[in-house]
Amino acid sequence: MTRRARTLLFLAGATVANIVLTIALFAAILALYSLTLGQFLQLRSAALPILLSFAGAVVLSTLIYKKALEKFRKKIDFDAKFGFRD
Repeated sequence: MTRRARTLLFLAGATVANIVLTIALFAAILALYSLTLGQFLQLRSAALPILLSFAGAVVLSTLIYKKALEKFRKKIDFDAKFGFRD
């Protein structure tokens, strides 16, 4: 497999993993809100909790993605396998 093909597969896999992680975190944060603060706050609209849950999921998934990428970079030689530079 060529370096370009490995790079494209890595990027596609990392993108899919990041999207799945964001969706899972969004659902988890929204469920946590509905079990805790949602019981006490009687909001007329669910727009604010949904917006804050989405923003929190994006931030958390970005941080988790960066940490996972750092660990992955330490495990293998990125320059040799994918042609990435620091």
